[in-house]
Parts: sequence; C-alpha cells; structure tokens
Amino acid sequence: MKRSLRRLFFQVKRPAEFLNCPFTEEEEESGSVKEIANLCSLSSLEINKNGTIRVGVDTNVFFRKSELVFGRMIALYKWRKRLKRSLDVRLRGLGLIFQ
Repeated sequence: MKRSLRRLFFQVKRPAEFLNCPFTEEEEESGSVKEIANLCSLSSLEINKNGTIRVGVDTNVFFRKSELVFGRMIALYKWRKRLKRSLDVRLRGLGLIFQ
C-alpha cells in the first residue's frame, strides 16, 4: 500500500478512535475505511471546474495537477549537486575525490 494511502487511512481512523469507536478488523477488511476516504475526497465532489466566480476569475485556476513529486525530485537533485560540490572543495586539499 502506498505511503500516502496509509496516511489517508490513518487520518480517517483517528476521529473514530478519538470518539472511542474504532473500526473493527472486519470493517477494515471489508473496505469501510476506503469508502469513507473516497466519500471525503475532492474528486468525489461535484465541483464546477468551468465557469467564473463573482469577481470574474475563472474557477479552473483553483484546480491543477500536483507537481509536488517532480518538485521534490528537482530539489533533491539540486541538493545532491550542492553537497557534491561542497565535498569536492573540502576534500580536494586532502587529495581525495568524492564519487
């Protein structure tokens, strides 16, 4: 199971546990937690993605595909490059090469 899905299921189960009414194993195995998560997701809502709001702004500006994963990959690449450069400078005096 994906990490984000596990996190989502955890967040669905938290209120039930707080109210001292946790999901039973049978309910979890039957998919009750997944059904609740689907009911609460934005994709299940009927949202007008086409049109404008009162101030004349198109509503499609509020919806976009997430580029977080790609952004993290770029940030990680830049961080690795910066770290390599820093280590190269510091280790050059010792005659060592960082690979």
